[in-house]
Amino acid sequence: MRARFCKYLSDLYAREVPLYKTLTSMVQKTNKQIIEKHPELGLNVRDIEVISAERHGAIRLGKPQELYVIAKIFRIMAMYPVDFYDLTKSGAKRQPVISTSFRPISLDEIEKSSFRMFVSLLQPDDRSFFTEDIGKEIKKNIAHRSFFSTKLQELIVQYENDGGFTEETTTVFIEEAAKIFTWSRQANNRKLYNYLMDNGLAIAADISCFNNPHLNHLTPNSLDISKLYEFMSQEIPDNLKDSIEGPPARNVRILLRQTSYKAVVEEVIFTDESGEKSKGSHKARFGEIEERGMAMTSKGKKLYENALKRYMENNDVSEFSVIPDNYTELYKQKLGYYIYAATSQTKDKGSLCCDIDELIANGDVILTPLRYEDFLPVSAAGIFASNLENYGVEKRVHAEVDYRKEQLEEIIGQQIYDSFDIYGSQSAQSLMNTYQQLGVWEQVTNKQEIQEKIKPIG
Repeated sequence: MRARFCKYLSDLYAREVPLYKTLTSMVQKTNKQIIEKHPELGLNVRDIEVISAERHGAIRLGKPQELYVIAKIFRIMAMYPVDFYDLTKSGAKRQPVISTSFRPISLDEIEKSSFRMFVSLLQPDDRSFFTEDIGKEIKKNIAHRSFFSTKLQELIVQYENDGGFTEETTTVFIEEAAKIFTWSRQANNRKLYNYLMDNGLAIAADISCFNNPHLNHLTPNSLDISKLYEFMSQEIPDNLKDSIEGPPARNVRILLRQTSYKAVVEEVIFTDESGEKSKGSHKARFGEIEERGMAMTSKGKKLYENALKRYMENNDVSEFSVIPDNYTELYKQKLGYYIYAATSQTKDKGSLCCDIDELIANGDVILTPLRYEDFLPVSAAGIFASNLENYGVEKRVHAEVDYRKEQLEEIIGQQIYDSFDIYGSQSAQSLMNTYQQLGVWEQVTNKQEIQEKIKPIG
């Protein structure tokens, strides 16, 4: 269902935003070149559409009830909230939203379809962005907004009661859910819209003055975003974002790198309170590309974040050199997550030791880096900012609001999972399975430590 929903959105977005179709074509073209040039990747050009498929999308919501229902919709597709992102604390790129990502959690589900949705919730009560009057006006403007069809709401209740859908019902559910993400061109409260745009609050205008949370972007997967960016610079130079967000180009890819073409100008129809209509224009929807690397441990992530902070202060890319650029050193320093697996050429089990580093050195166990499935708040804010031509919002008051994960959990009505717990659990489970496969689990001295990392998730 998740894969079908992703495909449905992709076809929909390509029809609505022609430049997006151009983007996906460029992604496939460069990915094909990478596959042909690097046979060691073990990828086949026949699978180019799957390899280049969208990895995530993004929408922005205006009120808690909308997020509550959206969470129910994604739960039906086995997509659960992971990590809490406070984009109000993103420095010069700060935006008045807090976010989470709905995604599959288990490795089996990720293998079927890794599609995820980055969902942001506007904070109109944040006085560092909005005056009290404007905050009230925003809430009033969306108070009675409803974009969940009666049929969709009925299907959600049906699923919760029955625990599943028929094939026919699944098709209807996908079609009804996708209506939320369509571009309607219908806007309202032009006075509020103009005020927000004039005061550097474009993201708030996008959220609060439209009838539904149109899809902001979809993101195809790039095997080499630097090469793709170079290609895009030649093909669509006027529309291209000015940089790649995330870590610099490396031999060993870590975390997430993103870039995009800028939002296109689209005609909208404003309707005022009297019912009078007028034409206007709006920029919100853009095309993003991503390149995913290895998931980093808490220690590795802090190393990256500290390097990023120094880089943003002095614009010196060498700040990232503190992060080793090879898998061996990343493993030794416990900076990244790996999946362990016994090789098919294992020796007589009676002769094996139970020291994992020795097993790896002897070739009895191989390591595969775990792919990063989540997001980087500064990068996300940077993507939003550049496409809205709104590089952060100057604070109205000095004090900032302290947003917490628990606030979103209460709205959603379920736990927001910690990505470190997920990666750690997946890695630990594979380590225990490998020890058991090799027949040395009983001799392992840190069994309890390994088992404590394996958490029931999802």
